[in-house]
Amino acid sequence: MSDQATAIAANLEAVYERIRRAAKRARRKPEEVTLVAVSKTFPAERIREAHAAGVRHFGENRVQEWDPKHALLEDLDATWHLVGHLQNNKVARALKLFHAIDSLDRMELAQRLERLAVEAGKRIPVLAEVRLAPEKTKSGIAEAELPRLVEAVLSLPKLELRGLM
Repeated sequence: MSDQATAIAANLEAVYERIRRAAKRARRKPEEVTLVAVSKTFPAERIREAHAAGVRHFGENRVQEWDPKHALLEDLDATWHLVGHLQNNKVARALKLFHAIDSLDRMELAQRLERLAVEAGKRIPVLAEVRLAPEKTKSGIAEAELPRLVEAVLSLPKLELRGLM
């Protein structure tokens, strides 16, 4: 095992321990928590090492960054999440590359995802990204607009709302 792989395994165990403690405080089972390792900026070999250490959910920030890595990692049994802001012109590509969109932040995006998911004949899990910080430079829907977005997403049969980010 390389030094990098050993460090990844040790870091992963520390994260799992924090999850176990947090789950206990919340009176939940640690198995109910899904760890999504954000792999943006890391090369494919580091992602493989994290997978070998037990990670099964990975988050990428950009469609264009994940696209070339995807071809190198498509043999892995993993779930790929888009965790970054999704531009309308990249929705079709994102639906082909990712299993889940964890950054749904506007009605227009929900409608486009629905249209393209219907065409592709698939359902896509989504998280509504909420902007809790007051800065307009942050991504996410404003807290006050969230109920309207949630209602709309729940009416779209190809989008499966799983929660909030």
